[in-house]
Amino acid sequence: MDEQKKALVTERMWQRFQMKFVPITPHLCCRLSDLNLGQERVARLVRAIQGNARLKHLELDGNHFGDECLVQIAPSLARLSTLSLCHNNIGPAGVSVLVTTLNTAHSAMTDLDLSDNNIGNEGVRSMCNPLAYNNSLKRLRLARNAIGPDGAQALVHLLQVNNRLEEIDMRGNPIGACGEMIEAMLALPPSERSSIVFDPDALTLTPLRASVPAAAAVTPPAPAPAP
Repeated sequence: MDEQKKALVTERMWQRFQMKFVPITPHLCCRLSDLNLGQERVARLVRAIQGNARLKHLELDGNHFGDECLVQIAPSLARLSTLSLCHNNIGPAGVSVLVTTLNTAHSAMTDLDLSDNNIGNEGVRSMCNPLAYNNSLKRLRLARNAIGPDGAQALVHLLQVNNRLEEIDMRGNPIGACGEMIEAMLALPPSERSSIVFDPDALTLTPLRASVPAAAAVTPPAPAPAP
């Protein structure tokens, strides 16, 4: 298919999918993947999302719109339940703004898929502080994002303070043994995570009570000799 025909098909797909956002015929779920969303379409998308109060599930994979467009969209996304943003050239700047918006009082998002982007260690670290205070997100997918051990260790520390997260997908990231630490934290009952001490040098997880040396035994004084 030549570029002209491809552009025509993309425009027709965009027009057809855009109809799902008409407020008088609201939909709970919409897929708008591989539509080459640029600045103009992103602005229209924001207005459409804001006009559909029932929309809960949105897929925007493969649009390659980058951080600048994500910053535009982010404020309108917090009330969604599930959001997929795979293959969108999202980096640290965009993901930081997105996750920060999820801490609003009306945020209802439980599933966020950011696989196949460019988040890296810097992006993960920028996510962790806002996510420490997030009360809704349960599943976070970060597969194939060039995240290394430093980023993975930041996620382990995040799980010590966030007991809502149930799943973190780190497939395809060169994180080594840190992946086992994340899985081990997720396997714990949420109420026990805060009592775990993580040693990033030894890559060990230790219950707090086991990491504190037992108090030295105190020998009671010998009874005074009878007069």
